[in-house]
Amino acid sequence: MHEVENRLAGAVVILDFKRTVAGTPSFADELVEMVLARGGASALQVKHVSSELGEYLLEAAKDHGVSERLLIS
Repeated sequence: MHEVENRLAGAVVILDFKRTVAGTPSFADELVEMVLARGGASALQVKHVSSELGEYLLEAAKDHGVSERLLIS
């Protein structure tokens, strides 16, 4: 994980989950940690996410203290 430290500083990362069939809590946690918590992105915007994966992402963002930088549309 050290190699991702602040590599996304200031970036807005947009992910489209339109073709995603399923996601797990561990996937959501890893994504939030790598992009927001360690990567330093100013925002992670996810689109077309299922309600289940959306909940996992919200929980992960809360756990990492970055809820205000997660945008679900």
